[in-house]
Amino acid sequence: MIRSTDRSFAFFALALVAITSQLATRSLAGPITRSLAGPITESPPKDPMLLLENDRFKVRGHFQAGVNAVSETNLFWDLARLATGNTTFDADAEWLEYYTEPGFSFEGILTPESSFFGKISAVASYTDSIDAFDEGNTGEVTLEEGFFGYRVDLEEDWKLETSFGARVLKLGTGMLISNGGGDGFERGALKFGPREAWKRAGILQFSQDRFQATGFYLEPNELSSNDTNNGLAGFDLRWDGSAGGFAGLTYLHVVESDAPYPKAAPGGVGPPTVTVGDREGLNALNFYGRTDKLGGPLENWTFATDLAYEWNPDIDLKAWGGRQKIEYVFPDLPWRPTLGYSYQIFSGDDPNTPTQERFDPLYYNGSPSAWASGSKSAMVFINSNVQTHGVSLRVSPTPKDTLTLRYSHVRVDELRSPVQFGQATRTQFSGGLSTVVTGVTEPHLSDDLFLEYSRIINPNTYLTAGFSASRMLPEEMPPIGQEDSSMSSSTTSPHFFISCITGAAWALTLCAASAEAPAQLDAIESDPKTLGWMEGFPPPPDKTIVQPDSNYFSFPKLRWTVCHFRELLPTKQVSRGLGAPAPLETSLLHEEIDEVTFSPLGSEDTMTWEESLGANYTDGMLILHKGKIVYERYFGAFREDGKHGAMSMTKSMVGLLAEILVAEGELDEDALVSTIVPELERTAFGDATVRQVMDMTTGLDYSENYSDPEADVWIYNAAANPLPKPADYEGPRTYYEYLQTVAKEGDHGEAFGYKTINTDALGWILARTTGKSVAELLSDRIWRRIGAEQDAYMTVDSIGVPFAGGGLSAGLRDLGRVGQLMLNGGNFNGRSLFPTAVVESIRQGGDREGFAKAGYKTLEGGSYKSMWWLFHNDHGAYAARGVHGQTIYVDPKAEMVLVRFASHPQAKNAYIDPTSLPAYEAVAKFLLTK
Repeated sequence: MIRSTDRSFAFFALALVAITSQLATRSLAGPITRSLAGPITESPPKDPMLLLENDRFKVRGHFQAGVNAVSETNLFWDLARLATGNTTFDADAEWLEYYTEPGFSFEGILTPESSFFGKISAVASYTDSIDAFDEGNTGEVTLEEGFFGYRVDLEEDWKLETSFGARVLKLGTGMLISNGGGDGFERGALKFGPREAWKRAGILQFSQDRFQATGFYLEPNELSSNDTNNGLAGFDLRWDGSAGGFAGLTYLHVVESDAPYPKAAPGGVGPPTVTVGDREGLNALNFYGRTDKLGGPLENWTFATDLAYEWNPDIDLKAWGGRQKIEYVFPDLPWRPTLGYSYQIFSGDDPNTPTQERFDPLYYNGSPSAWASGSKSAMVFINSNVQTHGVSLRVSPTPKDTLTLRYSHVRVDELRSPVQFGQATRTQFSGGLSTVVTGVTEPHLSDDLFLEYSRIINPNTYLTAGFSASRMLPEEMPPIGQEDSSMSSSTTSPHFFISCITGAAWALTLCAASAEAPAQLDAIESDPKTLGWMEGFPPPPDKTIVQPDSNYFSFPKLRWTVCHFRELLPTKQVSRGLGAPAPLETSLLHEEIDEVTFSPLGSEDTMTWEESLGANYTDGMLILHKGKIVYERYFGAFREDGKHGAMSMTKSMVGLLAEILVAEGELDEDALVSTIVPELERTAFGDATVRQVMDMTTGLDYSENYSDPEADVWIYNAAANPLPKPADYEGPRTYYEYLQTVAKEGDHGEAFGYKTINTDALGWILARTTGKSVAELLSDRIWRRIGAEQDAYMTVDSIGVPFAGGGLSAGLRDLGRVGQLMLNGGNFNGRSLFPTAVVESIRQGGDREGFAKAGYKTLEGGSYKSMWWLFHNDHGAYAARGVHGQTIYVDPKAEMVLVRFASHPQAKNAYIDPTSLPAYEAVAKFLLTK
């Protein structure tokens, strides 16, 4: 018997899409002509949300907003009758709700080891018309976040962070501690959930590598009309794996509370007993975890668990809850279907015992308005007195499109007991008599079906649309004429929603975190062939890329430019000589490697190796295993016989040359730079050692902040530009001239600081030591000896000095040979090209404590040595890395060398690492099985 239907429509932040695009793509007024002979050719568009930045202080703006239209019938399956009876509830309602959340955050450096930070934001929300709880045409402006914090690096790679004030804090998966604020009622926006911050939060956190310990005291930001004076304290211990897995334990104690608990009447007959203050004294222990990527027969399986136990001796409470999830990926099937099963159970109060068994969900990852509303209950059912069996199927027709189908079978844990916050207390008719029933009387509560479609529009915007339906089975039907409005019925409740959210829950915050404009085109859409760059004889004017052109290195033009630097700038040859190329054996595993799966850092979703190529705008990919080519592909403007910009991988070539000269006794790593290059005696480099320059631990008054048009890097870039200078130009005109102007800041050897001018100083040191330019030395010591297939080349300044910091362009296979040379400890094709001590020195890594001060979030636990990046992972991997996604990744344990050329729209590898680093590790584990 179908009595009513439930319809829910929601449109989120549609207008904000245009706002995001406009703000994120705004460029600096007045383009500045740059040259790729220098560190970078373009001054990227100014970050629209970066309000202030210098070497010691940074302020960012943040903004979110949304509009939600709701139309519902028979909400909560008509069971949402509160036990206290003090709230009017209408299961049939239609309303609009809005919110906006502006704010700003700041961070300042106190010392190389310490910094302060904070954030201030506010939420303005409003409900238009009357919502389900008879509240409407109301709203408020309230403080969301307002906190101040302090960070400091301790000994042995430990870090300490503390903060006080109104702040967001989620522990574990959010099963008990997630939402510190409340929505709806006098604040408006019942369903939107814009408030998540705790009114007062004291947080103390210690971390080292992948381990994190957090102590906390929290007071929720409750509604003024229903403030139950809660305060809770505890700690959380968490370990994060290398491939998306984690494990943790949370303990919390409710220090004070006036919150009431409903208890079922004896035998479930009669109204529940509601006691104020029963939450005070509650203890909870929550274990949570998710597996890392598994190997062997469990390679495609993922397991996750959440278990919680609650006890309160003051009221004889013992309750439990948890959820388990298993997923399996079918890598060989089209669209890579993922099948999952989940089970959730949250104990309810047994009406036949004096003990209180009702599970308290506390401040869980959800909101009361999300309960039993079809689309929400089908995903995460965190409540009291329910248990759910769930099955899900997720497919990805393309890397941008995901379709998910979920089914949930929802049951009651204890009959005749309140569900969640007292719902389902009602009058039941039987035999012409009425009886007050504490809870539902049938174990099968509902069946939910949920279908969702997601589309990634660009890195800052995605679209989600879905449909859900809930069906509750009938309980005992009353005689005609004796129906009670609070009685449950057989209900089919469909829900519909369409959402377009900018920033995937952070709105414009990611734009604020980016120093460059977000990509407007994906890898296929931005392919130079698709866009027609430089096609035709001559190319059309709007498809021409020439010099001098101030934006020839802007996205998407850079996808053509990285393969054609020699056509735009003067270069110097890195000769391969006249000998025959050294052969590379081939044993391709394309299909198997394409199907390797992994989870991006910080994500529970899976991605295939092939999908990661497009996600990272790959131009060329080569994988060597035990010296044989097992994978080789080319995309876009890059061809098999082409050369691609190596960017800062050039630095690693220069660092390798320096290590060779040190190992052979031709260069003293402890010598002062001024003893080799007297011209640098009065500069910051004068009293630095060669080793400090090689490891970039020099103290230099130099800013390489590309988002700051006044940064030193642009003066350096102008000096390096080989093109004629303007008539009024009075600055330095070459690399050498600029290096003689660099002043000192701080002491050498204290911390790692990535500054390109170190490499050009090292290039000058090598040239003075050997009498050869970096390009000539690279040819003599490496290129001619590895049997390279192609000459390489390096961009130069106006007097022909090669750009040691990033000017190399080379073929894919030749950089594969360099990687294999490193893997073999200096041996290649049966010859020893340099002492094994060279690679041994690099693999030892640099000062990890000094490296940690640089704050590379995706490289925590790593180091930097001789201009190579060391990961210090279980495989001992290390890499040469360059902006926009260039890498030579060497994995000694897997005997793997991976070379990638790319033209990602974002320069910083921090945007690329979350997808690429776990992908490399996954392929390495796959190759270990071969």
